[in-house]
Amino acid sequence: MGEWLTTAMAAKQSKYLPSNTTYVRTKKAMTVGIKEKVGSKYKLVKVRKNTLLKISATSVRENGNSDQTTALFTYGAIHYARAQKIKYANSLTTQATLLSKANFKAVKLKAPMRTLIFRPGTGFKADEKNFDAIPTSGFYLTLAKDVHLVDSQQATDTQNYKPTRSVKVTEVTVIGNTTIVDYKKPLKGLPNKKIAKNHYRLTIKQLKTTGKLNLDMSDGTYNAMASWTNYQINNKPYYNGEIEYSDD
Repeated sequence: MGEWLTTAMAAKQSKYLPSNTTYVRTKKAMTVGIKEKVGSKYKLVKVRKNTLLKISATSVRENGNSDQTTALFTYGAIHYARAQKIKYANSLTTQATLLSKANFKAVKLKAPMRTLIFRPGTGFKADEKNFDAIPTSGFYLTLAKDVHLVDSQQATDTQNYKPTRSVKVTEVTVIGNTTIVDYKKPLKGLPNKKIAKNHYRLTIKQLKTTGKLNLDMSDGTYNAMASWTNYQINNKPYYNGEIEYSDD
């Protein structure tokens, strides 16, 4: 049985993947364990050449004198409606695909902020009991160029959540640490900036500041750590981060 590794660790051990590789494109039409619902049944999908996939888990096993890396894949943060028809492989032992140079090429997203969930404010805030963070809504840009607004404190960058509201994006432009997102209709809950008729914009600027917050129960048996990176969106404070829970 091989050792389970994070995507970043697997990339460092690969002979061809750059460090911290998260996304790849297929070099040929192939199956990678993804199934799609057709009627009442799920059928194995043969993804096309040059399909963008996200690495969800990896494993490195000894294979003679060299190590062999296998991986599980998803389509990443696609539109919610489509995601409901997809079933992904979940076993590195029986369903993983060889992560080889013949099968995949590493890619970097042209807009790195895609799939990141942005929440209004300067960081997570503790509730009155310091037990958890105060729930806040957030939004993210899917890989299919939709802006989804979600009302879940537990929503993370790696999953698809049912949006309360959505809007189709017309263009995404990246200039240094700034990402510009253009769309036709204002979306309630976002700091929409009107550029012209049927033209609204989000200018997302990554700042150079981060933050952390300790969350603890009074008896010390449960704790959590919140961490985040600060952004400015249309001159208003936003942040992207996560909460890690533990039982000690």
